[in-house]
Amino acid sequence: MRDVAVDFERRVEELSRKNRRTVMVMIALIGLAALAYAVFLVAQFTGGAFGLTDRTLGGVLGDGAGNALWAANNMANLAATAAIRIWFIRERKMTLLLTHAMILDDDADIAMRILLNEDTRT
Repeated sequence: MRDVAVDFERRVEELSRKNRRTVMVMIALIGLAALAYAVFLVAQFTGGAFGLTDRTLGGVLGDGAGNALWAANNMANLAATAAIRIWFIRERKMTLLLTHAMILDDDADIAMRILLNEDTRT
């Protein structure tokens, strides 16, 4: 069973990379949601003042400020989904680390129970 330990280490490193990438995507989505919400506020409350809705934002927003609000809501939903994905990746990583520790302690029976039992993963 000790030969399996190398595979666990490789898998844990892969999960760590995936987690870092998901965190960066989540941060970018939060920034885009804030930007889209700011555009919505400018378009909604200027009411055409300074020519914002006519010239600058007309091509982007189309019908009005509702499109910017729609974009802000979608970015916020995607950021929340990324946060949930981060949670599950970390849960999977902890399960693999615990299984790896059991294998290194020559307790293969408990390691197999951890990997195969759905109740211990939740």
